[in-house]
Amino acid sequence: MALVLSPRFIELLKKLLPISVVLLIIGFGLEGAWGLRADLGGDATQNFLSSYNFYSNLEYGHDIGAPGFRREPLPNWILAIFLFIFYRPESGLSKVEVLSKQPILDAAVHVNIFWAILLFALAWVLCRQLFEDSLVADLVALFSIIISNAVFVRLELNNLNTELPAAAILLLLAVVTVHSFRHNSFASYLSVGVVYGLLVLTKASGAYVAFATIPLYAFALEKRFNLNFLAQYKQILKTLLCLAIGFGIVVGPWISRNYLEFDSPAIAQGGGRVLWIRSEFNKINRSQYLGAFYAYSPTLLRQSIWEPFLGYKSSQLECGGDLQLHRRLDCDVDLLESKRFDDVKSLYMRGKKALPLKFQGNAIASGLTFDVDDEGKREFFNTFKRYPLKHFALTLPLAWRGLWSFAVSDWFGTALNFVVMTNFVFMPLIAIILRSRVLFLLSLAPSAYFWFYAFVSQFWTRFSEPFVPIAVIIFFYTINFLIVWKSRKSSRVIQS
Repeated sequence: MALVLSPRFIELLKKLLPISVVLLIIGFGLEGAWGLRADLGGDATQNFLSSYNFYSNLEYGHDIGAPGFRREPLPNWILAIFLFIFYRPESGLSKVEVLSKQPILDAAVHVNIFWAILLFALAWVLCRQLFEDSLVADLVALFSIIISNAVFVRLELNNLNTELPAAAILLLLAVVTVHSFRHNSFASYLSVGVVYGLLVLTKASGAYVAFATIPLYAFALEKRFNLNFLAQYKQILKTLLCLAIGFGIVVGPWISRNYLEFDSPAIAQGGGRVLWIRSEFNKINRSQYLGAFYAYSPTLLRQSIWEPFLGYKSSQLECGGDLQLHRRLDCDVDLLESKRFDDVKSLYMRGKKALPLKFQGNAIASGLTFDVDDEGKREFFNTFKRYPLKHFALTLPLAWRGLWSFAVSDWFGTALNFVVMTNFVFMPLIAIILRSRVLFLLSLAPSAYFWFYAFVSQFWTRFSEPFVPIAVIIFFYTINFLIVWKSRKSSRVIQS
């Protein structure tokens, strides 16, 4: 017997649910702020120093008092403004001095409460845009906020990595993109380009992704687009121009600054190091390739499936094991410290430290200059030329690694992670099959980031954490789309 809700109860729910969403956002914000203390890793420390340098000296860079562009600027500019408005720490401190002052670090991580509340609010706005029924929209927003907080947001509050800001800006990009799709104005197209630019100033990889995605945005935002491209190319080119102008307004000045000061037209430094790490993956054999899927699986899957049914053993991932190269272990650290660079097994540590240190030592001994960024790019392209098929093949286990971005340890969470993220990473293709322009636009930029990371990096699961909130909402919208599509198909059958 079907459950039928009375109209009065539905109206009551429609009034209560928005209040519930607001209270949930406020509650998560207060819970996150309560007793929040900083715990900064290497990247987060560089972000903090870049922010403090800008706050203290109006100079951007992680070396206090000197310019630089090691880290993406937008989140660090926001943090500098946050410190100025709410805390006003002592300026003029050295790197050692400021890092030793825990109260300043604790104050700094409270900027994440701003990012978390913004993320939750944008998730709600996006749900209201996507779902016609406000009751459904608010329910989806509630579930999306709860899931995103449980598996991602709450774990990011005590650091200053860029994953949380990136997640919020991805949602902002989705909001302005849906708005642009429905209003089709040049101002709305410009706003999409501007927000995309903000995203690139938060996650620099998007600068490369944008060469492919911005033209695709221009095509997809044209509602009347069909195979008769020549009849519509003028409108599509105008849309593309607006997107490019918006993007350039935001990104152009920063790239120009870096080119003029450092002779490098880039968003941030460090890309060569990442490429060098990725190039090491191309050198593995077939057994190590297949073992990568085991090594990059969640612990639950390794212990419950890979080991009892597929014959893998945890000892293979330990020092001396044949799959040791997929881990970062103390035995490799010892080899690095003793300068036995050629004996280091870890793919990450070989590309990150062992080989750069070896090449640097050889260059110094020969009286040559050495730039790790340039050398890393050279190594990447050389290995890609030697092993092009292997490079593309390695994208799959690295994508498998990036898939597991939910911070969960039980079967339900693992299954939810797999379904939500698999739906997300293939959504542009699925959207084309379903002929859903909205799903295509929602997933285009974040899924392009995902596959780009799998292609050019070692793809820590941290890299895909920003995709969690948008992936959850896309998952719910996909279900809604299929339900509506099925009901319309059924109604056509009945009418015929």
